[in-house]
Amino acid sequence: AAYSSAKRGGEAFFDAVAAQFADQPRIRVANVNPGVMDTGMQAAIRQAAADGSWFPDRDRFRALHADGRLPDPATVAGRILAEHLGAEGRH
Repeated sequence: AAYSSAKRGGEAFFDAVAAQFADQPRIRVANVNPGVMDTGMQAAIRQAAADGSWFPDRDRFRALHADGRLPDPATVAGRILAEHLGAEGRH
């Protein structure tokens, strides 16, 4: 619950900052959701699931790993940089 509420609080904060500076073309605010990736947190989730713990989306997280659908964080970072700092970010 704390993790989810902190994420939502961050989203609301960046939405408010974006609205505050919407009329200033030199300021761009982006709230990036990288999606699920193969981090230490995912390893802890898999271990908790293996130990029999139940939590929301447990089976989905296990399946993402089992099916090879958890990208490496460096790959995700590269995608985010390419999307947000493409040609316009090189000025």
